[in-house]
Amino acid sequence: MEEKDPHYNAVLGTRKRQVSQLELSVVAASESVQDERNADLIKQFIDRGELQEEMFNILDAIGKGFSVTEIMWETSETKWIIKSLEHRDPRWFDFHPIIAVI
Repeated sequence: MEEKDPHYNAVLGTRKRQVSQLELSVVAASESVQDERNADLIKQFIDRGELQEEMFNILDAIGKGFSVTEIMWETSETKWIIKSLEHRDPRWFDFHPIIAVI
């Protein structure tokens, strides 16, 4: 739809840019050491500089009704952390109808 209607594409793009450019803040759930560590981990993920583009892609759901994002993990023996969020083309996915049995 975005390719066929330039006005729709411009309006949708404006909305997606507005949301994806919002400043995010992370606050620990409590003052416990574990909650502070969790908050620091999320802050590191946000501060890596790629989240704005990833959010723009996730917001593709506004026009299509759903968006698919694959979490790419960086793994080690001690911990797994999110490396990036990769947008996947929604045309790759198909929904099967639910058959109701009465």
